[in-house]
Amino acid sequence: MKAEQTGAGPGGGPDLASSPARKRAAANTIATELQPNTKKAGNRSDASMTSAAATFAGWATGKGLKTAHTTWERQVRALLGRLDTEKGALGSAANILVTTDVERGTTIRRIPSSLRTY
Repeated sequence: MKAEQTGAGPGGGPDLASSPARKRAAANTIATELQPNTKKAGNRSDASMTSAAATFAGWATGKGLKTAHTTWERQVRALLGRLDTEKGALGSAANILVTTDVERGTTIRRIPSSLRTY
């Protein structure tokens, strides 16, 4: 199949469509589900990892556990930041789409047309 038939490839297929309501819903899902659950999952290992690293303090294992935990925390923060960015972009895109649609409609209605008499 060609990219146009499967919806794959540049432009997302032959009939690119966008819904501001779906973009807002996606942003809401990020805010109410993905971010809180990611934060909760990211914090899950804190107490046990800190305890294990303390238990093995002075050993290479303790140092490795501390390094792994620091890396984990950094990755969780990066993911939360990415989710926040995506949430903001979805909200902005929804607003831009609505504003653009309204502006284009207003511009088109200003053009004189004999079709309006029918």
